[in-house]
Amino acid sequence: MAFLTPSTPRSPVLRRTDSTQQPWRKKIKEKKEEEKKEEEEEEEEKKEEEEEEEEKEEEEKEEEEEEEEKKKKKKKKKKKKKKKKKKKKKKKKNLSTNKITN
Repeated sequence: MAFLTPSTPRSPVLRRTDSTQQPWRKKIKEKKEEEKKEEEEEEEEKKEEEEEEEEKEEEEKEEEEEEEEKKKKKKKKKKKKKKKKKKKKKKKKNLSTNKITN
């Protein structure tokens, strides 16, 4: 049995360059490239917007935390003032009783 082989060897396939390609194919390629570029730009814009939103959210959280801290500090100050007033009253009472006992 003999193997079937082509009588002439295969010639290497030559690819067409851009200059020899048909013009409609060139247009299609250009359109695809433009679409890719547009998509990439849109993705970049989306990423930037998301980053900006995240930054805004972080800033808001920080502001809220600062406000909470301020409120807590005010409460502490009020409590301290109340304690001081109570101590003063107690001292006064004690002093008056001491005077009487003396």
